[in-house]
Amino acid sequence: MIQQSTGKDKSNKAVDVIVLQLLLNDIAIYKKAPSEGAKPETPASYTLDSTAGGKKLEKLKVDGKSITELVTRITAYQSAKSMAIVDGWVGPRGNTIKAILADAKVATNGSRMAYIRKKLVSPCGVSSLKVEVCLALYEKQYGSMAANNKDGLRYILTTASSDSDLTSLPEFAYMLATTKHETAHTFRGIEEYGKGASRPYGKEIKVVDPKTKKTYKNKYYGRGYVQLTWGYNYQRLDEKLGNGIYPNKNKTKAIDYNKGFTVSQPTKSIYLNPAKALDKENAYVGLVWAMQKGIYTSKKIGDYVNKTKIDYVNARRVINGTDKAAKIAGYAENFEIIMLTSTQ
Repeated sequence: MIQQSTGKDKSNKAVDVIVLQLLLNDIAIYKKAPSEGAKPETPASYTLDSTAGGKKLEKLKVDGKSITELVTRITAYQSAKSMAIVDGWVGPRGNTIKAILADAKVATNGSRMAYIRKKLVSPCGVSSLKVEVCLALYEKQYGSMAANNKDGLRYILTTASSDSDLTSLPEFAYMLATTKHETAHTFRGIEEYGKGASRPYGKEIKVVDPKTKKTYKNKYYGRGYVQLTWGYNYQRLDEKLGNGIYPNKNKTKAIDYNKGFTVSQPTKSIYLNPAKALDKENAYVGLVWAMQKGIYTSKKIGDYVNKTKIDYVNARRVINGTDKAAKIAGYAENFEIIMLTSTQ
């Protein structure tokens, strides 16, 4: 349920803190009144027995960051359980977490996400996001971000929160996880390392604007948040962006798709100017719309993340088979927990 030791003097990753806050809120802990004649400095005594006459502790705020309160609650729980060691922290496999799971009535082999999704429900999906809360929790989970990277993630979160075509938090969580991986954790549109060298999609293609007759020599290697490749995929995205009409955009050979098109906005066209796929506005569409439509591998995000299932591992097939599937699935779970917490 937690991935690292959490509590007193620990790293306290945001997601682990959130999980423990929820689990401890499922356990009623009572603070006993001090016995008659006890000295003022006598440590408080706690119990799980509701009939012992103690005062029930209030629920913790589930925010992923209130560490002092969490440490106090862990200490109270360990004291109430009469544990041999009362140290204010919980390990991912130790006696304290096993006891917490038992008292919270959560199976030790249960799914972390199944538990979280029952406890944290977003009122309105992606539109409920609190962007700055997400950013703060992301940094608590993964470390401080460079200013331009933080601005990149802020832009994606802000744009998504008002995107009527994107409502599902799990779907968006996987998109963010993919972006984190594909942009080397920068959340900015980047070029593919090596620029497609030795790759068939990295070969130079001669393109002539049918209206202006201007000639371009382009290479359609990976660019953007999700590494858009192949000329015909640039055409598909360009058409979605409203920059041109490409009747042969589903063809896979340049000899087929590189004819019969019209470009209405040459200066904005990412087909004529592939570097524009790096612009954040274009990269966002290449992330959300393209993953929803399945233009990368013909697999759509909705095939794996929908109302009946959430399969973050196989969702990698939308982009690149099963390469780094487990790692990216882990990112997606963390993003979902962070975003759900921000909506509360």
